[in-house]
Amino acid sequence: MTNKEKKLLTVVGTVVVLVSVVILVLLPYVKKWQAYDKVIDQRAARILMLKRQIANKPALEKEIQRMGEMINSSKLFFPVADKAAAESQLLSTVKKMIENAGGQINSVNIVNQQRGSASNSAAVKINFTIDNNGLVEILQNLAGSKPLLNVTTAGLLPLMQRQARKQEDTGKVRLDMVIEGFFSAGGQS
Repeated sequence: MTNKEKKLLTVVGTVVVLVSVVILVLLPYVKKWQAYDKVIDQRAARILMLKRQIANKPALEKEIQRMGEMINSSKLFFPVADKAAAESQLLSTVKKMIENAGGQINSVNIVNQQRGSASNSAAVKINFTIDNNGLVEILQNLAGSKPLLNVTTAGLLPLMQRQARKQEDTGKVRLDMVIEGFFSAGGQS
């Protein structure tokens, strides 16, 4: 081997080592830097979006307050802040409806709902006796009631009167109803 060949071999070997170092060492670092740059850009965009949301916070709070006032003024909810007070008002409202329609209340129970603690609803199960005209009046009152009341279940049984081997319709029915009402968490009306 001549001196030129040795020099050429040394230069080629050095180039191969340098290319290997670039591929094996520097290239992974460059890719990692690019990945970091991408993450930094994503986080910068997220920060910019959060800053815009913070700048809109007063307008959003006003809109939330306006919607809350609109809900409270709609009178669709009982204006109380807790479930016990809502149950009491619901019971009073339903009792008044039934008595005004000529019904007789047999039993009343508060219903414990399985929806979870975050639910703003109260329900009562009420058993009462009433004639057909009174039932129509109650259903009409429930349909147009404010606060909003929902009949979640209803069972109807006609009352029969036995007299000397005959059964006669009394014109009355016995109902089991579960009636649900909602209350506003703010308790303002």
